Amino acid sequence: MIPKLAELCHHNLEKIINESNACYMLEQSVVFCDEELASKCVNIIAIHSDKFLSESELLSASRKAMEVILASNELRSRESLVYEFCLRWAEEQLLIHQSIQNPTDEQIRETLGGLLYQIRFTIMDPEEFAKLVGQRNILSLEEKLSLYNYLLTGTGTGMEQFLFCYQKRKHICGKERN
Repeated sequence: MIPKLAELCHHNLEKIINESNACYMLEQSVVFCDEELASKCVNIIAIHSDKFLSESELLSASRKAMEVILASNELRSRESLVYEFCLRWAEEQLLIHQSIQNPTDEQIRETLGGLLYQIRFTIMDPEEFAKLVGQRNILSLEEKLSLYNYLLTGTGTGMEQFLFCYQKRKHICGKERN
């Protein structure tokens, strides 16, 4: 009886997912290991990613929910917005869990951990990268240099030692990205 009840709950939850509850439903689907439901939530978040990444609701998302969101190739926001959101998320996590109000770049990097490598720096505009990433110490000098090289030449000299995601997102501001 329990598997049938779980299936009924899953189908009912699928029917009510919308913009206003997608974050909450994503958290629940992650907790209960419901990949199908998580995928539907992430699709809604991806379609409206500019809104979700600009508001504060996602700042309290769990690390696992963040992993699912950042792994999505469907996010329609510029990668600079994704990066800025990740920094705000890390700052919020430091405030919630360690009461750190003005974290250093090193603390932010440590909090981001492996999430940092899901940010698609390689699809950022070089000028945006220089302005947003180059001026901070979230990435090491070696990582920034390798990414600058990649952004300006299109080759990954020295990039093989880093774990950055190179996969392009399917949509940037509603358009296919080359």
